[in-house]
Amino acid sequence: MKKRSILCAALVAAVSVATVTEALAADTNSEAINAFVKSSTENRIISAVNTAVSKSATAAEAVQESGIYYDGEPVYNAAEQFFSGILYCSVKNVVLAALPDAVITAANGRFQITSDELSVDFTVGSTYVQANGRYLYVPGGVKNVGGVTLLPARTLAKILGCTATWNPSTEIMSLRSTGQVIESGDSYYDQEDLYWLSRIIYGESGNQPLTGKIAVGNVILNRVESSLFPNNIYDVIFQKNQFTPAGSSYFDRTPNAESVIAAKLVLDGAVVLDDALYFNQAGLNCWAARNCSYVTTIGGHAFYA
Repeated sequence: MKKRSILCAALVAAVSVATVTEALAADTNSEAINAFVKSSTENRIISAVNTAVSKSATAAEAVQESGIYYDGEPVYNAAEQFFSGILYCSVKNVVLAALPDAVITAANGRFQITSDELSVDFTVGSTYVQANGRYLYVPGGVKNVGGVTLLPARTLAKILGCTATWNPSTEIMSLRSTGQVIESGDSYYDQEDLYWLSRIIYGESGNQPLTGKIAVGNVILNRVESSLFPNNIYDVIFQKNQFTPAGSSYFDRTPNAESVIAAKLVLDGAVVLDDALYFNQAGLNCWAARNCSYVTTIGGHAFYA
């Protein structure tokens, strides 16, 4: 519609120019003047049309937010942009494309989404999002650019229960609904795994930053996946001489809130260290420091693979 309006306006202007110019020519008897006026009129029409096409193209670019599609339709004002190679997009406009009846509130940096099937809560700058009781890791943090709140497109896809397919040739991210939003935390998390994982995270890193807590959780799950260790969380934690808090009275304490959140993040796929199998106090001359490859130090812990 905007293309057509701009083009029509330009053509009307061009015709007006032609009409006035031809009228002036009609008042003269000079063939040279008439020829000049005719040529000038044609040039002005061509110029006006070219200007209209240019403006039309610019207008089309302004309204076609083509980077994000939901069920085959473009999401307008998706505000998509990359941060460290991760595609972010507008939370509000993508959610409303999927759930038109959703209620979205934003105040003092806190963002909430509610509908019959979805409850989402997060703050700008946070490295995780809570959705239906699930905790999803956002390593680069929730963004706000020009007053628009942004999340990674794949995080939004997970929340909305969509598949997400990136086409590098068209630079389009296609979200396809599966008909069901993210499963609730109550049904998704294995409560026994959550119980023990949150306790070992608290026991080993309760005073560490969130990334340090996640890293400890990663070590537990990395061991579960390794043929060198037991294949379940409980047995990994209680393997003899591995984790000091295991089996002590410390395990009777209720984990702090961030340790529980870290456990949920890890169970939902958060990865800080994908290969570390050991950790200890940073700087300690321990078995892992002498026999394993150093990976990194996070907070007060050094990690090894």
